[in-house]
Amino acid sequence: MLDDSGHNFLDRLSPTELTPALIATTTILRVLTVFSLFEDAAEDGKVTLPSEPKFPDFCVVMRDLLCETWRLFYLLFRRILGVTSGRLPNGKLYENSQEHLDRCLDLLSLVHEELGVHKWCGYGNGTDDSKLSLTAGKLLALMIDQFLNFNTGEADPEILQCMFCLYGISVSVHPPLGNSN
Repeated sequence: MLDDSGHNFLDRLSPTELTPALIATTTILRVLTVFSLFEDAAEDGKVTLPSEPKFPDFCVVMRDLLCETWRLFYLLFRRILGVTSGRLPNGKLYENSQEHLDRCLDLLSLVHEELGVHKWCGYGNGTDDSKLSLTAGKLLALMIDQFLNFNTGEADPEILQCMFCLYGISVSVHPPLGNSN
């Protein structure tokens, strides 16, 4: 959704023009949530997984779709709220409402929390979390970018969690247990 100069194409469209896309994206998320509920039920032993040999591959595709659809939902939601990274004709950045920025960051936190429960937040781009590549985890990369760009200091734990999920990097301000220093 970025042009060659790195500008978001969605910033060129009005919130009114994007509302139908957000509604359609919400419908897709509802369908994908059914898959999530099915996997939860299978994990709890309430239903049995299909014996089809390709079912695990299907699960990866569904998780990828879920992450990619949440990423699209966020970008549409952000733009409909009027939050943009674009520039005015005079070259200045748009002023973004702090309330709207906070809502956007809250949405990312909630999505990450829900996907993280399943260990799916690193999906996207056709990989599973056991084989993360440098191109996997587009949603996590977007989260890190947004938390860094719009952070007021409260999102630092979110950034650290995203880095852990994406790269396996664990950073803490607390000393390890058993350290006498």
